[in-house]
Amino acid sequence: MHLVLLWLSVRLRCSVNSGPWGLLHERAASVWSVGCFPCCCLWCASSASSLVVLRVGRFLGLCQAVCMISDQAMRASGRSGKFAALCADRSARRVAPGLVSVPTTRSGGFTAPVAAAEADAGRAERLKQVGAFVLDKAGKRFSDLRRAVGFAARAHAVSEKGKRSDVAWMVTLTYVGDNSDWQGTHLTTAMSLVRKWCSRNGYPCRYVWVAELQKRGVIHYHAVYWLPKGVAMPKWDRRGWWPHGMTNTLKARHATAYLMSYLKKGDLESRGSLPKGARNYGVGGLDHSLRRARRWLGLPKFIQGNSSILDDWRRVVGGGWLSPDGEHFQSEFQQVMVGGVRALIRVCTHPVQLEPAGPFSWLSDRPISFEVMQ
Repeated sequence: MHLVLLWLSVRLRCSVNSGPWGLLHERAASVWSVGCFPCCCLWCASSASSLVVLRVGRFLGLCQAVCMISDQAMRASGRSGKFAALCADRSARRVAPGLVSVPTTRSGGFTAPVAAAEADAGRAERLKQVGAFVLDKAGKRFSDLRRAVGFAARAHAVSEKGKRSDVAWMVTLTYVGDNSDWQGTHLTTAMSLVRKWCSRNGYPCRYVWVAELQKRGVIHYHAVYWLPKGVAMPKWDRRGWWPHGMTNTLKARHATAYLMSYLKKGDLESRGSLPKGARNYGVGGLDHSLRRARRWLGLPKFIQGNSSILDDWRRVVGGGWLSPDGEHFQSEFQQVMVGGVRALIRVCTHPVQLEPAGPFSWLSDRPISFEVMQ
């Protein structure tokens, strides 16, 4: 009986690997391991033909071991085959015909600029809806700089008689060292010495200068002086007026264009790198009416349309303007917060008497002008 069970177990292990026979296969193996195999060994030890039966038992045990190893190998190979097939199927689905398996999705480093761009677009749409705008402060300062320099240069180039009688001289002042050698008193002292030279010789001291950064990042100055015909500008370094480096002095045929060429829009960012305390420009020698005209150019549009260069408008603490008659005018624009930034929105529109093309004077201002000139 024991030999029959042994033979049945071996046959089941060799032929059954899956399906409903698998359960019978496992239970037959457990029955043989627990009961049949020890009993067979005891029977073989007490039998007369123990040698033959023992050899048969050893052979059958070896067959059982081989079947168990083969069974495990087949199961392992089946699992690995299924895994390989699954991987191949996924790869085939991922790589479709006509496409490449290279990821094209942008990395997370681009999320911040994209979010910022979306926020800017939303803010711009919101500004458009409420009729507001964001003031470019740096651009406005640069525009005011160009206006002040351009007006002063054109005003100096025209004499009181309406013709160009004076000669413009260009003076370039450079430093030998770097910005650490710069001091605010250097240019002030040099200008004071030139002004004394003009006073001793009876010449009006009329000038415009602008600051600029060299390619090596060091500040230097471009100045234009208007002197009477026949008078030459002395060499500043030879006179000792500029002991900090070198100077270059030449006649200027187009003084205004020369100065404005150093105030290009592309230089807006570099002007923030000037030494701390350095000024962008300077003007000297303008008479009273020209100084009033330069101030008039910086007033709001509604004031320009209601006043001449001699009308005295004053700012009011808290906002608005005070007219020469003492009437308070509210500012036409008010600050608001839109999308987390400060913006301006028009809150009112003041009427104007005319649309001026430039600085002007009323006919009633002529007596005032004469009094000022006297």
